[in-house]
Amino acid sequence: TTTGAVTFNDVDDVAVGTVGALNGLTTGLGNITLRATDMNITQAINAGVGTVTLEGANAATIGIGGAGGALNLTNTELNLVTANTLHIGTAAAGAITVSGDTSLSTVSRLELQTGGGVTGTAGGIVVGDLDIAAGGAVNFTDTSTDVNTLSVTAAGQTINFFDLDDVSVALTGASANI
Repeated sequence: TTTGAVTFNDVDDVAVGTVGALNGLTTGLGNITLRATDMNITQAINAGVGTVTLEGANAATIGIGGAGGALNLTNTELNLVTANTLHIGTAAAGAITVSGDTSLSTVSRLELQTGGGVTGTAGGIVVGDLDIAAGGAVNFTDTSTDVNTLSVTAAGQTINFFDLDDVSVALTGASANI
């Protein structure tokens, strides 16, 4: 527990769990950034109204909801994160693949950032606001996807996006099928 920002970099795997009487990672006023080859999140990560950023090391590919990348983040792990914004990836990250349904109840906004594409055909995401910044195509067609607001920046790329019901959309530099 701290009142300031926390940044942790590791060239290997990082585990967020229990050490002695301490459980998880909490900051009262700051953001939390974790950067590692892979992560094993078994206890809460709490940035309150701040941002939690999860980054793979070395431009890793990212899997959300199951297998699919060097950095794999399951629905269970992501629901241990409490923050206003959950940011996954970097501009240098490899492709992001959503391979299992992920319903986020402890964050308001999910940001996915990659230098590659974003694919969500075998798993969907349920979250209030979804912000995607991609260097490649965005193909998000799983029928369980449900967001209130979608923002996509993908210069010169094609976007295919399915949403379960109403969605507000903002696009930058892309053609879209929504």
